[in-house]
Amino acid sequence: MINTNTNTARLTILRGLPGSGKSRFTGGLEAQGAVVASADRFPGLYDGEFNPANLDPAHGLSVRTAIEGLQAGRHVVVDNTNLSVEELVPYVALAQAFRVDCEIVTVNADPETAFGRNTHGVPRAVFFGTEERPGGMVARFEAFEAPFHWQFLPWLSQRTA
Repeated sequence: MINTNTNTARLTILRGLPGSGKSRFTGGLEAQGAVVASADRFPGLYDGEFNPANLDPAHGLSVRTAIEGLQAGRHVVVDNTNLSVEELVPYVALAQAFRVDCEIVTVNADPETAFGRNTHGVPRAVFFGTEERPGGMVARFEAFEAPFHWQFLPWLSQRTA
C-alpha cells in the first residue's frame, strides 16, 4: 500500500496502457503533495497532436523531475506508460541510488476500453500492432516480466491497482 505521507522520500512508478487510469491515480497523490514526473507534462509533446521530436526531451524532463523530487525528500510519482523493463530501469536505479522505497504499480484496464479513453491520439495500429508490425503497446505491456533479482531488493515492491 502506498504511504500517503508526502514528506518521506520514496518513489511510486506507474505502468499501464494509455487510457488505463494512471493519471487519475496520480491526481489523488499529487493533491496530497506528491511530485509528479511525467513526460506528458512536457510543453510541445501534445500540441494538438503527438510530436515525436519532443519525446526524448520529455522523458529527460521526467527523469530530472524525479531526481529533483527525491533530492528534496519528497514522494515522487512517475506517471508514464512504462510498458517494458527498459522503461522502468532508470527510475528503479534512482530509487536504488537515493536509497528510497520504490513501488511499481501496474494499472490494468481492458485494452479496448483504454484505447477508447486514451487522450493522446495513439493510433490503433500503434496501440494494438498490426499483422505487418506486431508487438504494439498492448503486446509490450502484457509481455512485461520483472527481472529475477528484483524480488531480492527489500526496498522494491510491486502491485496491481
